[in-house]
Amino acid sequence: MEQQSHKRNSLHSRRVNLDYEEVTPYLLDMSPNWQKMLNTPNRENVGFPTDFLQSIIHRGVPRQLRGGIWQLLMEQHRLRNTRATRKPTSNVPYNDLLKQLTSQQHVQMYQLSRLLHDQHRDLHDHLEALDIGPSLYAAPWFLTLFSSQFPLGFVARIFDLIFFKGPEVVFKVALSLLGIHKNLIMRTCNSFETVVDFLKSTLPKLSIVQLEKTINQVIDMDLSKQLHAYEVEYHVLQDVAEETLPAAESDRLLALERTTTHLRQQNLDLLEELQVYNSDDEANLIDYLSPYKYLFAVELERLALLNTVQDLRNKLATAHQENLHLNGPFHAWPGS
Repeated sequence: MEQQSHKRNSLHSRRVNLDYEEVTPYLLDMSPNWQKMLNTPNRENVGFPTDFLQSIIHRGVPRQLRGGIWQLLMEQHRLRNTRATRKPTSNVPYNDLLKQLTSQQHVQMYQLSRLLHDQHRDLHDHLEALDIGPSLYAAPWFLTLFSSQFPLGFVARIFDLIFFKGPEVVFKVALSLLGIHKNLIMRTCNSFETVVDFLKSTLPKLSIVQLEKTINQVIDMDLSKQLHAYEVEYHVLQDVAEETLPAAESDRLLALERTTTHLRQQNLDLLEELQVYNSDDEANLIDYLSPYKYLFAVELERLALLNTVQDLRNKLATAHQENLHLNGPFHAWPGS
């Protein structure tokens, strides 16, 4: 009996943890439409009208059918994108997979930076002036598909769209969140710390109305052409960098960028610890801070590394401009 009671309590706890408030509660019950598609014979080979799918997704997805609907949407996405794709290679060493992931993370932060530059230039410049790049705040968004920071109901709606439209949705959500709130960010966040606090703490606590506004904007957004162009641009710049910089200097640049990213994250972690620490005892506060007295040295080192990285990027930009005169114009973005 005790074991059964424990299982019931555990199951109830799991249900509570998975409970969430719908971001887009469907006012018109579309369950019969979903049920009809879900029960279609040989449905994995049946293409349903894209406009119809988008219309009923826009109205909301019934929670009790969401798992099956995600599988249906994935099948429809596969049917719409029938172009040949590279088959996954089996038995790939884990370290090689890690390298591919890192490459993809750099192929996404660059694209997001370009999107922000082209569509919200004022916000892009504001963040750049404060030395805040996309990797600082958007990396956890991309790695966890927003689930690490945002409400589960919002994440569920993002998954609805990801299964329907593909990974492009992640860029749309990030761009929409930043664009909708750019005036507030630029007006109230004038330092590195305030921007980071807003993006990591305030933004995920938006109201249901604000989150629904973001989803509605994402549904109508199309970034496929821009993302493809930025991907090509990134690879061209990488090729130019490899041809221009000596191998040792290129490796040094990558190492410095990794170190800078690590130091920046370390600083953020320490700032968070300091913010949550609350004591009226000055002696205790000094004792608490003593393990972190190297923070100032780390900050100085970080600034030195940033200057070195910028010098190397300037060299790359100069070399690339020389190549432009020889090979014709191509829009470059060495500073991103």
